[in-house]
Amino acid sequence: MENQWYQKTYRRSLIDMHIEDWNDEFLSEFTPEGHLAYLKAAKVDATMLKIHTHVGLDYYPTKVGVMHKAFRGREDTINRLVDLCHENGISVVGYYSLVYSNRNEEMHPDWGMLDDGKTMTSAFARGESRYGYCCPNNPDYRAFIKAQIAEIAETFPTLDGLFFDQTNWPYVCQCKHCRERFEKETGLTALPDAFDMESEDAALFRKKRYEWLGDFAAFVSASARELMPGVTISHNNAQSICRSWKCGVDERVVETCTYAAGDQYIDIMAHSFSQKYYYSVTPNQPFEYMVTRFAKDLTQHTLTKTPRELAQITLLTTAHHGANFLVDTIDPVGTVDLRIADTIASAYEKQMPYEKYLKTGTMVGDVGIWYSITGRYNSQGQNYTSLWASFKAGEIFSTNHLLYRVVSNNRISNLKKYPFVLAPALGGLEKEQVDAAVDYVKEGGVLCFSGTEAPELLKIFFDAELAGYTDITATYVAPTEAGDELFYPFTEKYPLSLSHKHPLIKGVAADTVVLAKLKMPYLHPTNPMGYASIHSNPPGVLTDYPAVMERTIGKGKVVWMGVPLEFYSDRQHQDLVMRLVRHYYSADAQTVTTDAPKLVELIAFRDDAEWLVSAVNIGDAEDGRMIPAYTVTVKTDFEPKGVCRLPDEAPVPYTYRDGKVTFTAREMDLFDMYRIVR
Repeated sequence: MENQWYQKTYRRSLIDMHIEDWNDEFLSEFTPEGHLAYLKAAKVDATMLKIHTHVGLDYYPTKVGVMHKAFRGREDTINRLVDLCHENGISVVGYYSLVYSNRNEEMHPDWGMLDDGKTMTSAFARGESRYGYCCPNNPDYRAFIKAQIAEIAETFPTLDGLFFDQTNWPYVCQCKHCRERFEKETGLTALPDAFDMESEDAALFRKKRYEWLGDFAAFVSASARELMPGVTISHNNAQSICRSWKCGVDERVVETCTYAAGDQYIDIMAHSFSQKYYYSVTPNQPFEYMVTRFAKDLTQHTLTKTPRELAQITLLTTAHHGANFLVDTIDPVGTVDLRIADTIASAYEKQMPYEKYLKTGTMVGDVGIWYSITGRYNSQGQNYTSLWASFKAGEIFSTNHLLYRVVSNNRISNLKKYPFVLAPALGGLEKEQVDAAVDYVKEGGVLCFSGTEAPELLKIFFDAELAGYTDITATYVAPTEAGDELFYPFTEKYPLSLSHKHPLIKGVAADTVVLAKLKMPYLHPTNPMGYASIHSNPPGVLTDYPAVMERTIGKGKVVWMGVPLEFYSDRQHQDLVMRLVRHYYSADAQTVTTDAPKLVELIAFRDDAEWLVSAVNIGDAEDGRMIPAYTVTVKTDFEPKGVCRLPDEAPVPYTYRDGKVTFTAREMDLFDMYRIVR
C-alpha cells in the first residue's frame, strides 16, 4: 500500500540543486542542518530532495552513475537530511531527472537524442544548449534508470515518494531507436516530418510519440513501484499544460502517477485554469501545484515574488483544494537565503488555517471547458491552439463568475456532467473522443467547438467540409437574421472584426442554422496591394461561408465557430462569448451567482453535509485595493443550519428562499472562504 503522506501535507517545497562540480566551491558549504533550518523556517510539511539532477550527477554513492564531487567523503549527506526531515515531521520525496541528463549524454553519446536528422550529436554536444537529452526509447538508457532506482531503494529506504522530472520529448527525436520502433509498429521505413500538419504519416508519428512517452512513464513508474513498494510516484505534469505538441505529453503520463504534479510559469488566470485541469486529471487528491518563488522563473536567481504575490497564488491553490509547492534554488556553494524562507512562511501562514477544510467535497462546475491535450497545434500556423484558447475561455468564465471544470481527453465521459461545454480550438481527437462528443450532443448536451482541427466533427455534425482558408487575416463575422440578437451591437453592415485567417466551409446540412457569415474587406481583383481604406481593411463583401452555425442533433445542439472568439482578449469579443453561453445556458441555472466585481473568482466545493465557497482576488496582487462587500447566492437542496466565514467560523447573516441561500461577503483583501452547513 502506498504511503498516504500526500493526503496530509499542503505546504511543500523544493530547493533546486542542479549544480555542476567543475569548481571545488560548488556545494562545499551544503549541510543537512542548514537545509533543514530553511525548511523549518519556511513552515513546510513536505519537501523534495535532489538525488539525480539535470546535470546528470548523483547526490549519493552510485555505482552506475557519477556522484557529485562535493559528496566525496560525506556520502551520507542527503540520507542524513532525509532522517532529519522525518525527525521534524517533514515528509520527503526524492527527485530524479529523466531525459535531461548531461553526464549520461557525454558518457554515452549513443543515448542522446538525434535532433538534426544527420548525426547522433545533440545541440548540447555542439555547445548550443546547456541541456543534454537521453532518448526514452533507448534500451540502455532505460536499463540505467532502473539500475539507479534500485540503488536509490537501497540507499534511501525511508523515502515517502519519488518525483520524476522532465518526462517529455524536448526534441522530435530521430535516433535509430525511434526509427526502428516506428518501422516495427507501423511498417513505414522512414520517419516522416512531424511538423507536416497535412500528412497522415506525420500524424501517425505524432501519435506514436504520445504512446511511446506514455509507455516510458509506465516503465519508470512500474520500476519504482517494484523496487520501492509503498512510495508514491509522480511525474512532472507541467508539459501537459504549458508546452506545445512537440513535448509529446498526454494524459497517459499522469495516469501512471499517484497524483498530478507540475511547475507552472504563467499568469494568475492561466494558473486558475491549470489548477482545474490538475484537479480533473489527478488519480488522487490533492494535486500538487508547483510555482517558483522567483519573480518570473528560475533564471532570476535574486528576484523574488513579493509576499502578496506568493500569498495570492498559494491561496488560489488553496481555493482549488490543491497542495502548494514553492520552488527556491540553492546558491552554487550550497547555501540558501533564510530571508526567502521567511517570505514563503508568510504565504503559508495565510494558508494554514484553511487546511483542515480542504478534504471537503467535490469541485462544483456548472459548465465545462474541453481542453484537448492532443490539440496543441495549429495546422495553419496561426497563434491559437486548444491550450491557449482554453486559457482565455477559463478567464472569461472566471471573471464572469461562471463556475466551470475542465474536461480532459482521458476523462471524456465527464462531458455528460455539464449541460454546456465549450471546446476551444478542438483538435487531435481519437475515435473515443469523437464518439463521446456525438453521444453527449445526442443525449441533450450543448457542445460549442471552434476551429477546424476536428474535421471529423464538422462532417458528423454539419455534413460540412473544409474548402480552404482566406488569404488574409483581416476577416469579419457578420450576423444573419437568426443571429442578430446574439451578436448585438454587431450587424451585417458593421460586423465583428477578427485578426485570423478564416476557414471556408462548404456542403453544410440543410437544417443547419447559420448564425453568422464570413464577411471580407474590399479586395482589388488584380492588385494584391489594392485597398479601399489606407489605414485599415473595412468590411465590404459578404460571403455565403458560415462563420458561426448551429444544428440540432438528437436531444441536443452543436455550435461551431470558425475562429475561437474566446481567444480574443478585448471586452467585446469576451462579452459576445458570454452572450453565446447565456443563449444556451441561462444564468438562472447557475448554482452560484454573485454581484462581485470581475476581480473576484469564486470556487465552490460541496458534499452531502456542506458547501465551501472560496473567493480569490485575481487582480494585481500589488494593487492593494480592497474588494468591496458583495452578495453570493448558492442553490442548495437543503435549508441550511447556518453560514459562517472561515477559519474563525464567525456567523454570517443569510436568507433562504426558493432553494437559494444568499449572504453578504465582507470587504476582502486577497482571500475568503465561506461555509454553508446542512
